[in-house]
Amino acid sequence: MARSRLAKIGTIHSRTSGLLRSGAMKEEDKPLWFDIYEAFQPKDEPRFDRPISTGNIREIFYEEDVIRAKFHKDHPSLPFVHLNDTSRLSQTQKFIATYQELSKEGGAQKSELYKAAVSQVIGQAVRSRIDKPQPSEETTSVADTEKGKTTNLNVNINNIFKEQ
Repeated sequence: MARSRLAKIGTIHSRTSGLLRSGAMKEEDKPLWFDIYEAFQPKDEPRFDRPISTGNIREIFYEEDVIRAKFHKDHPSLPFVHLNDTSRLSQTQKFIATYQELSKEGGAQKSELYKAAVSQVIGQAVRSRIDKPQPSEETTSVADTEKGKTTNLNVNINNIFKEQ
């Protein structure tokens, strides 16, 4: 058998502290979690043979979590989100903000609020695509930025595939 039975002897903390005490593990090789574990020891020791606790686990759902899940289920092909770009809101964030604004105004049911928020966010997305200047299908501009030079070449796609 290739597996070790040492996992059943003590906890990872007791084995690591034993290695540190005996000098088998250097102080600079000590795991990151070790000091945190020592400062905030758990109430019940994490052993493999510990009985499972039967406490009730509360489900923590915010109202926006349910709405977000429904939005993603109904619209599975949302655009990608760039996590480094914090200057723009994602479609989901825009939807939730719109939904919350509409719900503050009050008077409508949740299904009506959802439909209104979806139509408003999708309408904004369509308008932003229309307002953005699109390159011509016939002519495409190519920028050459080699050695700091910028030259624009107009390439006609129809001429590329034209028989000579």
